[in-house]
Amino acid sequence: MNKLHLVRRALLCLFLFLFLNATPLAAQRSIQGTPISFLKKHASVFSKKTKEVKVPALNMTRIKKEDAANSSNRFAAPVPVNYTLQNSGEWTDLEDGGRVWKLKLKAKDALGIFILYKNFYLPNGARLFVYNQNKTQILGAYTNQNNAKTGQFLTGMIDGEIAIIEYYEPSYAKNQGRFEIYEIMQAYDREKIESDAPSQNYSGFGQSLPCHENINCSWGDSLQTQKRGIVRMMTVYNTGIGWCTGSLINNAENDGIPYVLSAHHCGFLGANIANFSLWRFDFNYEFSGCANEANEPTFVSLLGAEVVATAEPSDFLLLKILVNVPSTYNAYFNGWDREDVVPSAGYIIQHPFGDV
Repeated sequence: MNKLHLVRRALLCLFLFLFLNATPLAAQRSIQGTPISFLKKHASVFSKKTKEVKVPALNMTRIKKEDAANSSNRFAAPVPVNYTLQNSGEWTDLEDGGRVWKLKLKAKDALGIFILYKNFYLPNGARLFVYNQNKTQILGAYTNQNNAKTGQFLTGMIDGEIAIIEYYEPSYAKNQGRFEIYEIMQAYDREKIESDAPSQNYSGFGQSLPCHENINCSWGDSLQTQKRGIVRMMTVYNTGIGWCTGSLINNAENDGIPYVLSAHHCGFLGANIANFSLWRFDFNYEFSGCANEANEPTFVSLLGAEVVATAEPSDFLLLKILVNVPSTYNAYFNGWDREDVVPSAGYIIQHPFGDV
C-alpha cells in the first residue's frame, strides 16, 4: 500500500527508503481465464501426472557470502536454465486441433519461483498460465498483448517450490508461439530454510514499519489525486529481485508518454546490472482505507522500461515504460515547475520494503 508521511516526521523512514528499499532482493497485463487443463471436458486427456523437472539448486554458500558482504535484503537469486517448447515439457493434443504444453518445475527448498523468458512471442489466440500445484494461485492468462519488442518477459512469484507452466495454442496458430525460459529466480530465506520453519510472504506485503502511514489515512486527504501517479517497482538485476518506488511524471507536451521519475540507486547498485526490460510497475497498490488489512490488495501492472536519463550526484532516474498506460488504470501524471521556490511542505509516498 502506498505509505504517506510528512518529511519532518520521517527521517528514519526516509533513510530506510533510500538505503534499504532498493537493495537487490531475492499482475502485469493479463486477461482472466481458466487453464485448459482445468476444464472438465478435457479431464480425460490430462489424467496422467505431469513429469517434474528439477531446477538447479541455489549456491547458498556463495549467496550467504554475498549477502554478508553487501548487507543485502535480497530475497530471490537466479539460476540459469534452458527450457523451451522443443526440449522440455509435454504436449497434449485436443479434439478441436489445438494443443497444450505443460512444464512442471521443482526448485527444492525454494520459497517462491519467478520465471524469466527470452525470445518470447505468443500468437493471436494463444494463452499462457503459471500456477502452483494445488491450483490455488494462478497467474495469467498472458496473451499476444504481452509480446514486447525486447522479446523478454517475466511472470511473478508462485509461492513454494513447484510452479507449473501451461501454454495453449489453437489449431490456427500451431507452431507459431515461441519462448525460452533462461533463468529461474528462487526466493530464499537463509534462517528459515536451515531451520525448516514455515515460509513467509516475500511479496513485500506486510514488511513496512509503524512510522509508515497509509495513503488513505487523514494525512493523505489532500493527495488523493497525486497518489494515482505513484507506482511500486519490482526491480530485476542479474543478482536478484528487489523493490523501489517511482512516480509517473508529466511532460511539457502533456501527451501521456509514460515517464517515471525514481532514484538513481534503484537502478545502479554497485556491480549489480539492472535488466530494465523486466522491471514491473504496479499501479493502485493500496488499501481502501486507513487501517492495515489482512489480505494483500489487488493491483494492475506494466512490464518493461528504458532509461531516459540518470545522475548519481542528485540521485535521480528517469525511465520510460515500454507501453502506454491504459486508461482503465486511472493513473495520474504528477506535475512539476521550474520556479526557484522552496516548497513550504513536502510529502513522501512510497512502498517501504515493497509493502502497501
